[in-house]
Amino acid sequence: MLSVKVEREIKQENRVIGPFTLRQTICLIIALAAVATFVYVVKPDLETGMGIGLCLGAIAWFFGFYKKNGIYIEYFIIKRIKILCFKNTKRGYRTKNRYIGMLNAYYEERRQADLLNKKKARQIRKAERRRKKKKERMKAYL
Repeated sequence: MLSVKVEREIKQENRVIGPFTLRQTICLIIALAAVATFVYVVKPDLETGMGIGLCLGAIAWFFGFYKKNGIYIEYFIIKRIKILCFKNTKRGYRTKNRYIGMLNAYYEERRQADLLNKKKARQIRKAERRRKKKKERMKAYL
């Protein structure tokens, strides 16, 4: 029988009111409060009020519902501002090659074992002297 490995955790945002998540609910409440405040303070005519309401609704939709590349819009805007301010377009990510550390440990063990053997130890010291002389010659050219 075939078996398929399934992730145990499926990331899903909890719904608070109907189909809306907590983030979306908060954004809608803020938009409604802004529209209500604008209507009661400025008391515009119907067309201006609808225009302002549509603009605030679009802003609320962007901040509550829209994701660009899986990132909410405010984080995306902050990243864009940082790129514009600092002119840093390169990714700051480096990996560590674990094999180098393992190989260095292996080589050190082999070197210690070879140093116990007199003939090998003499060859190693001779090679180190040659490398040291070569380095000194190279420094003289620079």
